[in-house]
Order: sequence, then structure tokens, then C-alpha cells
Amino acid sequence: MSSAEALVSKGQFQEALDLLWTQIDSGSDPARIELANLFTANGLHSFAQDQWVFLAEKESELSVSAKLGIGANLLWLRDYDAACSASEGLPGSELLLEAIVAAKAKDPLVNPQSLSEIASEVLFEEAKLLQQLSQSFSIQAQVQLIQVRDVIANISAIISYPGNEHLRSLQLELDIGSNVSVPRPLSKHFGNPKVALVNTAHACGVLINALGQGGNQVDTDHFRDACKVGLSSFEKIFLFSEEIYSPNDAIEAEAFHNITWGLGALGLFSGYVYGGLWPED
Repeated sequence: MSSAEALVSKGQFQEALDLLWTQIDSGSDPARIELANLFTANGLHSFAQDQWVFLAEKESELSVSAKLGIGANLLWLRDYDAACSASEGLPGSELLLEAIVAAKAKDPLVNPQSLSEIASEVLFEEAKLLQQLSQSFSIQAQVQLIQVRDVIANISAIISYPGNEHLRSLQLELDIGSNVSVPRPLSKHFGNPKVALVNTAHACGVLINALGQGGNQVDTDHFRDACKVGLSSFEKIFLFSEEIYSPNDAIEAEAFHNITWGLGALGLFSGYVYGGLWPED
């Protein structure tokens, strides 16, 4: 375990960052790699991306490692074609390329047949859950809404990638009442990935806020899962927009605030980093 990792494990987050940035400011590229790996290990892929891009553009002796880091982030986003393109031909890329091929082969969201079925199911489930929640809030329904919206966000992202035109044009059979359904292309119902990710993050924030009232349900699986999905959603937003946190409206800001608070309540390094992004009152 490195000195920085040891400090993070003790909850000394600022000390760990100060240690690495002091080394980076003195010209240490290995310290920049260590910082990127520390971010990645804590779910902060967009923060790692900044370090990978810097090193890749610098064309130093560590640029290959940085390019592999970029490829790994693309794999995390499930942009398999781009991940392959970014990694092919690089020394030491064999394991990453194997992981990309294996992940794509077992991903039901890139298989046209299973994607159509899943897409129809999640749209139906989201509508049902929203109706249910509008009448009476329940923790279980909110948990299910997060799960459904997470799938919707993943579908929206996957079909937005170049080369996935065949997925965007898939036809869904949507019920319009009285046992009547109409075909609609997938692209009509799964649009901008950022919008879908904000919706997912907002659902996470609502649950975090509900469970966090009084602090008696913070140490629960539902709370931790909502924080994890919320963090993942914002990290994907950051990677897609290529910038770190810029709320466009009150809904996005509320989601970010709740997720940041939740991560902090769990004592996570990611909560500390996100807390540094939240504007002072």
C-alpha cells in the first residue's frame, strides 16, 4: 500500500492529496499516475481522466499507461468500440482488450433482441413506479425507481455511441391502452444520456434524503447503493461533458447536494472530493 493510500484508509484525505500534489508539482509523473489510480479506486473516474489526458498529451514515458487508463474509462462507460480503438496497438493492452471483448459479449444492452425486451420493460416499470410514488412515497418503490432509471441511463448512453445506429433504430412495442400497442424506434424514448443520468441521480438523491432524516438509516444497503449509483451517474455526466460539475438547474443541484452529503455521511474519499466542489453558502 502506498503512503497516499494508507492516509486515505485512515480518513486523512487532505493529507493524501497534499502528499501526491506536492510530488506532482515537483515534476513527478509517477505521482500523477498514483493519483489517477487513487481516484479510480474510489469511483472518481472523471478526476482520473484529467490525469490520464494530461499524461497522454505529454507523450512522456508514462503516456502508454495513461492511454490505457483512458481506454479503461471508456470500458467503464460501456463504449466498447471506442475503448478498443483507444487501446489497440498499445504495449501491455492485451488484458484490457480481453476485458473489453468479454464485457461486450455478455452485455445484454448491446444485444438487439435482449435490448428491445429490456427497454420495453424499463419504460413500463418507470411509468408504473412514478404513478405509485405520486400517490404514496415508499422506500421500496424509490429503490426500484433508481434501478430502473439506472438501466434507462445506460441504454441512453449505449445507443448514443457512434456505430450503434442499428440499436437506435430498434422497434419497441409500447402499449397505448385497450390491449393496443404501437411500434416506436428506441431513439424516440431513450435520448440525451445526460438527461437520463440526471434523472437517475435525482432519484438517488430523493432516497438519500429520505433515509438520512435523523441519521438512523444511513448505515443501510439502500443508502449505500443510492450513494454508489448517484456517484456513478455524476461521474458519467462529467465524462460525457468533459468538465467537472456545473449544475444547470435546481434539480441537478439538489441531486448533487444530496449525493455529496450521503457520500460524506459514509465517510468516503469520494464524499470529501465532491464536498470540495460544492459552493460555499
